[in-house]
Amino acid sequence: MDVDSKGSKKNIGPSSLKVWKNARSLVKLLKIFSGLLHVTSKNFLNKLIYMCTTLLQLCKSRDNLLSGMMIDMMLKFEKY
Repeated sequence: MDVDSKGSKKNIGPSSLKVWKNARSLVKLLKIFSGLLHVTSKNFLNKLIYMCTTLLQLCKSRDNLLSGMMIDMMLKFEKY
């Protein structure tokens, strides 16, 4: 690691395996929310049910980063 003029650490070279693992987790999360181009009540309900069941499953994931994000999202999901 190098340090820039502000004293912040700068990563030189390829990203670490941990960064790539976190990126894969984020992609799983983003796939849940991608989708509907033309929203109808039937599509919306199906997507809402899919999102809810997927969030519940991912809350139980062995991936601590992913399950932590999912628990936070589920709390917000239940709020609305």
